[in-house]
Amino acid sequence: MGAGQQDLVLESLQIAMEKGHWLCIKNLHLVLDWIPILEKEIDTREKKHNQFRLWITTESHPDFSTRLIEKSMKIKYENPPGLKENMKRTYARFEKEETKVDSIEGGRKSRIFIVIAFMHAIIQERINFIPCGWREPHDFSTGDLYAAEYLIDEFQNEKNYHAIQQLLSKFVYGGRIDDTHDQDILKACINKYIRDEVINGEDELFPGWRNPQKWDSQSHHRAILEIPSIDCPSWLHLPSNIQSTISRVQIDGMLSKIKITQSTSLAHGLTSKSVLSKSLQPILKYWSKLTCDIQAVLQCNGNDLETYTDPIQIVIANETQFGQQLYQVVNTAFLWIEEIMKCGKPLDSGSYEETCNILIREHVPPDWQQQWGGPLILSYWLKGLVTRLKTMIKWQDISESDRQVISPIRFQDFYNPSAFLTAVHQKMARIKKCSMDNLKLCCIFQSNDKGDKHMYEGGDMIIIEGLFIHGATLQEACNGLYKLIPVTANLPATAPTPPLRLMFLTLEEKEEATDLMPPAGSSFIDIPCIQVLLGSKSY
Repeated sequence: MGAGQQDLVLESLQIAMEKGHWLCIKNLHLVLDWIPILEKEIDTREKKHNQFRLWITTESHPDFSTRLIEKSMKIKYENPPGLKENMKRTYARFEKEETKVDSIEGGRKSRIFIVIAFMHAIIQERINFIPCGWREPHDFSTGDLYAAEYLIDEFQNEKNYHAIQQLLSKFVYGGRIDDTHDQDILKACINKYIRDEVINGEDELFPGWRNPQKWDSQSHHRAILEIPSIDCPSWLHLPSNIQSTISRVQIDGMLSKIKITQSTSLAHGLTSKSVLSKSLQPILKYWSKLTCDIQAVLQCNGNDLETYTDPIQIVIANETQFGQQLYQVVNTAFLWIEEIMKCGKPLDSGSYEETCNILIREHVPPDWQQQWGGPLILSYWLKGLVTRLKTMIKWQDISESDRQVISPIRFQDFYNPSAFLTAVHQKMARIKKCSMDNLKLCCIFQSNDKGDKHMYEGGDMIIIEGLFIHGATLQEACNGLYKLIPVTANLPATAPTPPLRLMFLTLEEKEEATDLMPPAGSSFIDIPCIQVLLGSKSY
């Protein structure tokens, strides 16, 4: 199907229905707007030849006609998963071209192509591990591989690998990616493989195999045979216990669908008092239990926001004020629902009716979620709201009496943890009498016996607890420091970390803090700190 084919298809369809021919319409997903016309033509034809059959091919598309799908017998084709099968498919398409270039510069183009093919396989196979392989299901296709091969032809004589890296990461593959995190993963993957050391065979392309110095027509076959039939997560640059994370995500998604299915019938007929009571009573009881002592805590609130000058106090006061406002929004909604249940008043057709529909499904209403993006499950979201509010009110009382930085802290005690870190940055700049730009963030995992003796204790250092690490574990090494070690397949998806020491130091102070630096020969890596909400816990 394509532009201008619709009339020809309708004409062929009429002949096929009349004479009993078989008709195949390919790529119907390209003309989604035209499908209703096709359905109407089939439905309005009263007499069809009993030998008539209509075959349709289409790619999966969320907007494809469900009515047409339900009326059809469906056959789904999926390519076999795995790096080995992906490489086989690639070379099945390119084998003829491959044999033609084996003699060019000793098979240089062929050596580059197998690197591109293996990298392409990794990029595609990581889609099977969403949201860890990629956050979003990007539509990488064979067309990307064709484009990569074209770039080889353009730049391989110049050995301009930097240009190839940039074009692949920003336009070919990168053009399909919107998420910043996924773009960073793609760039790291491309930079790892599109290098002279890998192409020339100095570094391994994959464990146990290097590009041969002299390429022959069977080199790629020998390489593919070395790839295991069952993928090892480390080959995809994923932790060995990735399957436990994926299983948990799949189970959460399945439970969510079950809850939606069970609550769909309850979402109808909400004007009935009995339906409201049965559906919302557990939620109201849970909210009442969470907030049984909240009024007393709210009445003990501190001073107005304008009275504070300390950055830490301002952030805590802002967090408290935000929590109180959000609490009032949620509490007003629940009080209204209770009144409806007691008095039997009918539901209005406004936002409260929509709120009830969402609450029955145990989801968080969008206007609440927009104000604070906490957990997606309602009970966890409500608990997080109240717990953070109580913590902020308690901290506000402490900060008014003690001007030092509150430590240890947990990021999951804040509605907006980044605001707290910015306030600490501002406070340290005031204490050290320098600009914020002259202070560098220094973080290190260190055991208590070393950290408590450090010179930057007493306000300059913050201890952060409640962090979890994914994809590795931390093992205590020398000097009370910790080193990263790989995980094994039987370990949980995440592991708790030791307390994190966080400081803002000037360059001079950082050079003097030799007791916090790793031993000679050690290296640093950047680890992103991302808030992930799984169930009732924040990682």
